Amino acid sequence: MVSLRPAHHLKTMTSPVRLWPLILVLLVPNARAQTLGSEETSDLLAQLAALRAGRTVTAQFTEKRILPMMTEPILESGTIAFEPPSKFLRRTSEGNLAVSDGATLWMYYPSFNQVEIYPLDNPRGPGPLFSLLTKLFQLRDVTENFHVTAEKTPDGHQLTLVPKSGSLKKMIGVIHMTIDENLRLIASTMRTAANDRTETSYASEKFLVPGSVDFKFNPPANANTVKPLGP
Repeated sequence: MVSLRPAHHLKTMTSPVRLWPLILVLLVPNARAQTLGSEETSDLLAQLAALRAGRTVTAQFTEKRILPMMTEPILESGTIAFEPPSKFLRRTSEGNLAVSDGATLWMYYPSFNQVEIYPLDNPRGPGPLFSLLTKLFQLRDVTENFHVTAEKTPDGHQLTLVPKSGSLKKMIGVIHMTIDENLRLIASTMRTAANDRTETSYASEKFLVPGSVDFKFNPPANANTVKPLGP
C-alpha cells in the first residue's frame, strides 16, 4: 500500500527526473510482489508441509482480535504448539489454556477456575474448528479445504486462503499467512464470516521431535469442570 505525503512535501522536487521513482511506484503497485502460478503454489505448499511433517512445531505468538461490537481490541500473547495429526496447545501469558491430545479438547480459564471439556470430533462443539486450524497452521493438506493463491515477496511469501465449502464459509471469510524466506510462519490474519479479525505474529518457530510437548491436561483438583455438550 502506497502512502502519499501532502503536496507541500514535494516542493523541493523541481526536476521531473526526481519524480520518476514515485511515478513508477504509483503505476506499478505490484512491482514488489509476484503472483505464483498453480504449479509454483503447489510446490511451495509441498515444501512448507515437508518442513513440518512428523514434527512438533512451537512458537511464541502475539495476537490482536478485533470484534465489531467492541471498541477496544483483545490483546493476548503466549506460546503455541502443534503435532500431527491433531494435537494442539495454546497458552496465554494470563494462563488461559486450550489443549488437545487428539481426542479431547480442554479449555482452562484460571481467572474463573473453570475447565471446559469437549470431544474433538463432536460437530456441535469447537473441536472441529480447532482440528482444522491445527492442520492449517501445520500447513498440511491446505488445498483440501481452501482455494490458495500465493505471492513471492522480497522477504518470503504471502498466502491467501479462501474456504471452499459452504459450511466452512460460515466460520471463516479469508486467511492471509506470511512466510519468511526460510519458510517460517511469521504472521497470519484471519477474518471470520461475522467480520471478526484476528491478527497474529509469530516468533521463534521451532521444529522438534514428536513427544517434545505434553498435549495432555489434568484439571486442577478444585477447578469447576464442565462438559457443555453433555457426557
